[in-house]
Amino acid sequence: MDARSVTTPGDASTDAPEHEHLPEWGEVLVRSVAHLAAQLTTLQIQLRALGEEAEASGAVDPAAVRLRQRRLAVLQTGPALRENLGAALADLIDTEALERELVEYLSSPPADPRD
Repeated sequence: MDARSVTTPGDASTDAPEHEHLPEWGEVLVRSVAHLAAQLTTLQIQLRALGEEAEASGAVDPAAVRLRQRRLAVLQTGPALRENLGAALADLIDTEALERELVEYLSSPPADPRD
């Protein structure tokens, strides 16, 4: 369905959209977010595969990896977040709060796979 022709459920006329046309920037934003989500998902799958294979082969110590992750989270999350957001978005988002949440998440113990 094209976002420019959204109608409400039960609307008898498909020729009369309920909502205004999305501005061009809105469509660009939606496509950009979808593209970034696809890139993020791809990288997550690739990194999980790499990590699981490295751990299974004994190439890495999981505890050492978690320790390094915590250290890098504290040192690099803020700068990386601001760089990835860009100046315009960084000014619109509470980057300090998001940085704290990310550092907390990256520093927390791994979830028990049995849960």
